[in-house]
Amino acid sequence: MADVLPDQQARAKDLGILNVANTGGQALAPVASSALVGLGMGYSPAFIGAMAACALGAILVVPIRTIR
Repeated sequence: MADVLPDQQARAKDLGILNVANTGGQALAPVASSALVGLGMGYSPAFIGAMAACALGAILVVPIRTIR
């Protein structure tokens, strides 16, 4: 990952932001899911939300062609 970062002088900061971006969803997903289930909505909205997030992620990755 460090080889494709745009600025070699800010490598540590960029890797830190990348780490937060990778782990943020894993930290927030259980909170959001438990809130939906706790409100009495059941598990269906949690699964539908997960499918929507996966579809959105796949759509947002399509325009990426190459690295600089």
